Amino acid sequence: MVLMILMILMILLLACEPASAANCACSAGGSSYNFLGDPSMDIDMDSYDEFVSSHYQAASVQAAETDAPSRLILDLSDHSRVNLNLTQTAGKFSGQGSMILANANETAPLQASGSLQGSRLDLELATAGGAQYRFNLAKEGSAVMGNYSRIEPDGSKQSGIAQGKWEN
Repeated sequence: MVLMILMILMILLLACEPASAANCACSAGGSSYNFLGDPSMDIDMDSYDEFVSSHYQAASVQAAETDAPSRLILDLSDHSRVNLNLTQTAGKFSGQGSMILANANETAPLQASGSLQGSRLDLELATAGGAQYRFNLAKEGSAVMGNYSRIEPDGSKQSGIAQGKWEN
């Protein structure tokens, strides 16, 4: 019984050798796409990909990966204010802005990077003076709120609450 099944399989395999596959609709040979092996359905095309590329223009990759610039304004619990201009590329945010320090009444430039997954915004800021900020924020509509931690160049740490708005 097993020998008979093997012989049937061998016959089927021999029937599918390259010479017999030349007229097969699924063969890679030939210069035309022949739908289901029917010559009357020959549409003189090498592949389905050729049809798609010739009939549908691909959207600009840059437009799909880059959103319009947005602005994020955060008020921190230490009475400082963060103003950022952000752009999104491939799901990641980057940008720059400034921080108005309440206790020193001065402005410090910032570099920002982060990501938005669902309503969760993770953001990292670096000041020119070396302080690092990490924000874990929730975004609902244009409102943004959450906590942050600050690490100074000398290693001292502070944490607080941030709230603000995201403008597109």
